[in-house]
Amino acid sequence: MGSIYIPVAAQEIEPQQEVNVDDLGNVSDEFQELFFEALTKKGIENYEKAIDALEKCIAIDPKVEVLYFELGKNYLALKQYELAKVNFEKALEDNPNNRFILEQLFEVHFALHDYKASIEVVSQLVGFDTMYREQLVNLYFLDQRYDDALQTLDEVVAEYGEDQYRRTLRKRITLKLDNPTTQIARLENKIKAAPKNEQPYVNLIYLYSQTNQNRKAFEVAKALLAQIPTSEVAHLALYKFYLDDNQTDLAVASMKIALQSSTMDSDSKYKVLNDFIIFVGRNPQFEKQLIEVTEAFSKTDSSGKIFNDIGNFYYEKGERELALNYYERGLKDAVNDIGLIQRTLELQIELKRFEKAKFGSELALELYPTQPIIYLLNAQALIALKAYDEAIETLETGLDYILDNVVIESQFYTMMSKAYQALGDASKAKEFEQKATQLQNKS
Repeated sequence: MGSIYIPVAAQEIEPQQEVNVDDLGNVSDEFQELFFEALTKKGIENYEKAIDALEKCIAIDPKVEVLYFELGKNYLALKQYELAKVNFEKALEDNPNNRFILEQLFEVHFALHDYKASIEVVSQLVGFDTMYREQLVNLYFLDQRYDDALQTLDEVVAEYGEDQYRRTLRKRITLKLDNPTTQIARLENKIKAAPKNEQPYVNLIYLYSQTNQNRKAFEVAKALLAQIPTSEVAHLALYKFYLDDNQTDLAVASMKIALQSSTMDSDSKYKVLNDFIIFVGRNPQFEKQLIEVTEAFSKTDSSGKIFNDIGNFYYEKGERELALNYYERGLKDAVNDIGLIQRTLELQIELKRFEKAKFGSELALELYPTQPIIYLLNAQALIALKAYDEAIETLETGLDYILDNVVIESQFYTMMSKAYQALGDASKAKEFEQKATQLQNKS
């Protein structure tokens, strides 16, 4: 956050103003020729030549305002920020509310790390587009005005809603607060003024939680639910407190509401799900509820990660069949997760699902043709299916992709020895067994 700059372009701001003949006023042909030569030179990034042409224009008529704006842009492109600033400020003298000049001046102030001046300019730009308030939050943070940053962030959220960036920003700002008293008082006053407005409760819960005032956060969450019984976000806070107080039935009820919410973001849900899995690990009598909630959650959210997490839960319990069931379901939405692919194939082989492992590893090799472990797993499945020649061919191909890994290389030779042994070629089997042994001794 110490050097983050949200580019103006990222906020879908209008493109910079283009200059045409009418902007120049009543000027001579020579002036026009020089001016458009400057634009041409700038267009091919020959900024020094553009500046020369603009200076000649100023010598002819120094009162044409657009000249200083163009000069500023060329100096900015050359990173000569002080000269850019001087020219943008001169351009603003007769156009103090020109959005395009203000945007460029802001970029200069930011490049100079002059956050106070940046704040002044962006405060003006908010009048053109309220999305600039998000940039203002960032600037207040950089200028260590954390109370102003949080207050402005609340305004942004009230207008545009919450998202992951704004949640992260709130966390970073809150962690910098030496004394949260001002913010707490402000949010409490907002709640008193509008007790049916959910967001101030949420912000206050977060503030109390971040400052280790968990009991107060719990009370605010309960107050929110009392005022707004349909609030789903209240349960995002309540379940944690119920768990800590060993009120397991209430905790489970809150977790189920949070996970089945149609408005809550996926990141928050995954956190709840992870806590639920940990909880069920200590309280197995609630396993049925975990599965019920998982099934409901998977219908509304990308389920790959969910099934992976549940698969890990059963894998750690030693329930391989159930783990494999969830891993296989998770793969449908997580084909780019090589770790999950490997785990699934290993379990399929362990549980003697050789046809599935053969088919799955072949598909995986199409996606990851340079992964040695997939070749090894494919060969294991083929050997189990007595397709020994195919297994040897796969292993020979996979060997080319092993880089300085004697452990996996020895496993390849062991598998090749098994294939040749099954084919009745004792000489080859012994040769590869010896290679494997030599590598094992090295490792």
